[in-house]
Amino acid sequence: MLALSVVILMNLVGNTLIIITVYKHKELRRTVNYFIVNVAFSDLIYALCDISVEATNMAKSSIQWLITGTAGLVFCKLTYYMGHISVSVSVGSCIWIALDRFVAVVLPMKAHLLSTRFRTYAIVSTWLAAMSVNLPDMFAYELAYDKHTKETSCKSVSNGTWSFMDGKTHLYLIHVFPMAVLALLYCIIAVMLRKKDKTLSGANSKTKMNPRKRRAFRMSLCILAAFYICTLPVTVQNTFQQYNIKLPCKAEKPLSFIGDLMFFLSTSINPVICFAFIGSYRNGLREIVNSWLDFCGCQRSREKNPETARIKRITPQNVRFTMETGV
Repeated sequence: MLALSVVILMNLVGNTLIIITVYKHKELRRTVNYFIVNVAFSDLIYALCDISVEATNMAKSSIQWLITGTAGLVFCKLTYYMGHISVSVSVGSCIWIALDRFVAVVLPMKAHLLSTRFRTYAIVSTWLAAMSVNLPDMFAYELAYDKHTKETSCKSVSNGTWSFMDGKTHLYLIHVFPMAVLALLYCIIAVMLRKKDKTLSGANSKTKMNPRKRRAFRMSLCILAAFYICTLPVTVQNTFQQYNIKLPCKAEKPLSFIGDLMFFLSTSINPVICFAFIGSYRNGLREIVNSWLDFCGCQRSREKNPETARIKRITPQNVRFTMETGV
């Protein structure tokens, strides 16, 4: 419970700061950063849907769905539907980030194609594709009553009409295939960077790659590595389930918890990477924190010294009125 609470707090604070930082600083409004904001927004949705439900279940040691009736059914469907959409959007955004880096490094002459309109289409496409792919969840999840535990829970109920995305197809489409595409793109980028380093080893500094581009590449590579590390255990676990590979009973439960926790952590790690690798993000965060501290400091000083605050608010008109009336 404590671990999930920490993850939720990191998610909400970190991703909110990412969105605010990019919004307030024009220098960060570049293609790759808009995709990072898209990931941050989808991760916020995942924290409010799946992680919060899991934390609630752990707190009450039960999977009892607290809301009943029609409202409970709607909430059940939307919670898991939006949670799965957020995962798909994050995966799609990671692919777009990789494509953005691929064009910048491998096809620099085509970088002008990544215009504002293209970026908008790309971001919208991630949400439309995610909503389409996960549409079966809207119909598959139902409130099911268990006679043994006497509890009503939100579960995925087998339905022949909406089962085409279940199991292996969903596993490969959402997890395995994107991982393979990301690995391929970054391998090509790494090879091209190595070739450019050898070619430009004797060149002057003006002809070498922009250090900012290198930092952006390292940041996106770290995002990919974190995505791989955090999602791989759940992917392996789902693969075992689909192919009926059984784990020892003593190891299954702790491994499942660790896998889920790492998957939840994947929604909170990107802000740490951004603020650690990119100076513009750190500067933006510093300005935001300083403005908040200044605001809180002014508020406290006004509360402690109301007379001083009143004097500061006196206008020239007030001064003239006071002198004329003597009040």
